[in-house]
Amino acid sequence: MYQCELFDVQTKKKDAVALAQLEKDVAATMGTSGVKLIGVTPVKADAYKLDAAVSKKLIGSGSDMFLFMNALDTPDNSSFRKLFFRLISHLESDITVGEEHKELTPKLKVSSVGDLGNGYKGYCFSLAGKRFIALPQTALTGKEPNQLIRDALRQADDVFRKNAEKYPEGIALFDSKGEEADPSCNRDVTVKDPTMPQKQGFLRSFIPSKEDTKRQKRKKIIVLALMAVILIALGVILKIFVFDSIQNRAVMSKIQSIGHPDELNNDPENDELVMDWDALKAINEEIVGWIHIPDTVIDYPVLYHEGDDRYNQYYIKRTYEKKYSEYGSIFIDYRSTDDVHSRNVSMHGHDMLDGSMFAGMLKYSP
Repeated sequence: MYQCELFDVQTKKKDAVALAQLEKDVAATMGTSGVKLIGVTPVKADAYKLDAAVSKKLIGSGSDMFLFMNALDTPDNSSFRKLFFRLISHLESDITVGEEHKELTPKLKVSSVGDLGNGYKGYCFSLAGKRFIALPQTALTGKEPNQLIRDALRQADDVFRKNAEKYPEGIALFDSKGEEADPSCNRDVTVKDPTMPQKQGFLRSFIPSKEDTKRQKRKKIIVLALMAVILIALGVILKIFVFDSIQNRAVMSKIQSIGHPDELNNDPENDELVMDWDALKAINEEIVGWIHIPDTVIDYPVLYHEGDDRYNQYYIKRTYEKKYSEYGSIFIDYRSTDDVHSRNVSMHGHDMLDGSMFAGMLKYSP
């Protein structure tokens, strides 16, 4: 006995209401045809919603038949193709072909179950022993739901039996011209069990693919955008608080070892800092002084640039090597026109979050 999930495709509300009221009778009708009704799932007549609903029921439900009531509303197969293309494409994505026939394209074998009333046909296909049957809207056939289901199950069963030999997995193989290959090739296919959840893998969980619904694609794009923003933010934070800080300490350590090397300051009785001004001037002529405050990290060269004005201060974002740096240098204000010889010497330096440059001056705040 087949275990059947019935999908009530809600194109017209009156058909949905009618089917809900007749659910017990429908279950009894299916029972006489060797089919057990597991449950009824309402779903809108939308290819993506239908695919999502069926995929959910496929996983772990134990059902091996899927019947779609009120699904079709045209005498030809156009409404079937419009509503089921997504589900069929999804199911076909889990089919692989052996090396011998890898040039052939696998497709689900879709067959008509014949006229079910007033010229409206039903369609069916199978995959790895799971049967899928789509019926026209009940009102269009001129039949009662019970009779329509009874006829559809009988006619579909005849089709499945006829196709069993040629299409054992429900798959047909086609060449590059779109012509169906010899039926013997159809046995060279492997189908993943559609009732088992498929492992997506890390990348597929986040990267949009053609198998995704529009909603899934939007979600993945939003997640990727958020991840990109987070990564960029982390990169900026690491650069500012880690890499730039390390680089600035290295640059300052270099000039400190040149400006006042240990061999010049090894007299314990002399508290005055001895500077190698010749070495400092060789690096940059605009090094005009040095500031050192005990018990702080402030131990830096002082620079003066004659071209500075209110809007442009050369060393505000440059090191003593004249290279760009967010840390900048300690430099004399342009209004101190005689640099270190001015009557009032004003110096500027950044208050850096890592405690460097003039951040140590905050220790002297009241």
